[in-house]
Amino acid sequence: MRHLYLALLCLLGWQLSAQTTIATYDFEASPAAPAMIFTPTGGGVATATGPFPAGEPRYVSGTQGYEYNDESGTALFTGMNTTGYTNIDFSIRLASFAGTSGNGADGADDVVVSVSTDGGATWSDELEISGFSNSQWSFSGVDQATVAYDGDNSAASFSSSGGLDYSTLQITGLPSVSDLQIRLELVNNSNNEIWVIEDALLEGDLAVVCPHTVSAFAPTSGPAGTEVTITGTGFTAATTVSFAGVAAANITFVDATTLIATVPTAANDGQLTLSESACDITTPYSFTYLEEVGSCAGTPIFTDLIMSEVYDNNGGSLGYIEVYNGTASPIDLSDYEIRRYGTLTATNVSFTFDFPAITINPGEVLVGRASSATGGVEDFIFAGTTSGYNEDDRLELVHVPSGTVVDDFEDQVVGAVGYLYRRNTTVTGPNPNFDASEWTTGTSGDVSNLGTFAAPAGPPLTPPTFSAQPMDVNSCELLMGVTATANNGGTLTYQWYFNENDGAATAWTAVSAAAFPNATTVSGETSDVLLIQGNLIDYDGYQFYCEVIEDGNCGSLTEAAQFNIGSERFFRSATIGYWTDVTSWEMAPSAAGPWVAACDYPRFDNSDYVHILNGHLIELDQDIEIDQLVVEAGGELVIPASLQLRIQEDTGSTSC
Repeated sequence: MRHLYLALLCLLGWQLSAQTTIATYDFEASPAAPAMIFTPTGGGVATATGPFPAGEPRYVSGTQGYEYNDESGTALFTGMNTTGYTNIDFSIRLASFAGTSGNGADGADDVVVSVSTDGGATWSDELEISGFSNSQWSFSGVDQATVAYDGDNSAASFSSSGGLDYSTLQITGLPSVSDLQIRLELVNNSNNEIWVIEDALLEGDLAVVCPHTVSAFAPTSGPAGTEVTITGTGFTAATTVSFAGVAAANITFVDATTLIATVPTAANDGQLTLSESACDITTPYSFTYLEEVGSCAGTPIFTDLIMSEVYDNNGGSLGYIEVYNGTASPIDLSDYEIRRYGTLTATNVSFTFDFPAITINPGEVLVGRASSATGGVEDFIFAGTTSGYNEDDRLELVHVPSGTVVDDFEDQVVGAVGYLYRRNTTVTGPNPNFDASEWTTGTSGDVSNLGTFAAPAGPPLTPPTFSAQPMDVNSCELLMGVTATANNGGTLTYQWYFNENDGAATAWTAVSAAAFPNATTVSGETSDVLLIQGNLIDYDGYQFYCEVIEDGNCGSLTEAAQFNIGSERFFRSATIGYWTDVTSWEMAPSAAGPWVAACDYPRFDNSDYVHILNGHLIELDQDIEIDQLVVEAGGELVIPASLQLRIQEDTGSTSC
């Protein structure tokens, strides 16, 4: 009984993992279903046995295969729709037969398998089998040539050298498309050399149809704490969300079409994955996790410009001089010149190369062309002379306002025209006295490295850290703050950003007075404390973070925090006005007060009691639903005919 149970278990395990046959072709007179379409060029039906390998049939199952003898032929398989499948694999059996013992597949005999995913419009060679020394093998061979589909039109090559008998060819990971085609090109160059193919098979796993879909999410970027609204269908309270493999910090189920997921700390860039009933789907685009800004890799360590490459053309006056700014600040190149000396020992300047009035930024490399000769790799052309430089010359990079020689180059090593010197990337700054150990010579005429210089950097910077993050605000005004520490001894700057958090706004915008036109006060948007006051009802639900940068280089982002209007639940009229105008109302924690100016207008979800006082007229300007309403004698409520006020009291509902 135990053996039977194990056998059943193994059988069930195999059945559960077996792929579905999408299409097949067995080369029989009546092909088995579901049959792909086979269209050959050349070749013919194979029903014989041997003669070499002796006694081996030229077919696997049934009574026939298909063979190609002393020809260049093709086998085209079409009519394959792989939509609705995953893990799609194609395989076909291959044998090398011969009519005599001295024949077989040699180096000139090969089989190339190509794939088309667009109905034959384009093809990609994926797998190639080549013969070796008249090798022969039958379908009972044990070797298998397998490649994963990549569509790069560069076939993976296999050879029968060493006695390998590739009797099965397989391409895995084929795409899900409506018109997949497979083509074999079979070449043998001598009579009695025979390629035989059999049993083409296309398999795959039926794609699981998840009970939910996802169509969009917003915002598409943000720091930890950001609320991301996801829209789709089939969501439940059990739906989970992860940000490129990191579980959401919190998930709010709104309804079957909307989820709100909170970005966790240490999230990853990438697609969101939504899981429901053990079925995973991913968003159609990626989320970008915001954490650091600027460059924290390391500070520049140079004190001034350097010449990082000097090129002299072999013939003529063409030359290139590359300069690199390894300092922390932009530099105006018009403050510099390069002086040319005709020999290594000359003391008189032959002429100068003048830089144009352009700026070279920190970490930037620029290439200047000397002489009027035709160039092509320069960023600018030196002024001051149309002459060039040549062997045994000396070039000095000079800061003109101070007259200081900043950097020095001398042709000490090559001593002939057509030289090329490149500055070593281990150099630590400019050198007014040429040191040959700081340079490496290159091949004459090689311009491939001009415009690049990988300079060393200082130690990595530590971005600002936070001892206090912005907190969610539930109030009539927005007041958020951050406490940050500069970890590199520099000065911190601040900029607050907001996102509407409405499920549609994908980006973040810098806080400014112009961005909040209904507010009476917007202050601190570039400081550590942000204050927004006034009529903020249109900004209910907005979310904010602060970008903190040290010395304009290396920065961190705070976590995001949300703002929600936090009104009291008792309302009374304050003056004559419209219902949705917040200045028409006062609010209090109870009917006894204390009463203060409202920051919202009364609705069913934010109020328990609404009172219109004597002498006040309130006009409805949109449909409203509330819990309780008292209109005092002398007070008045105007409801236009096109609008409706619905009162949801404990005893029922009333419409006016």
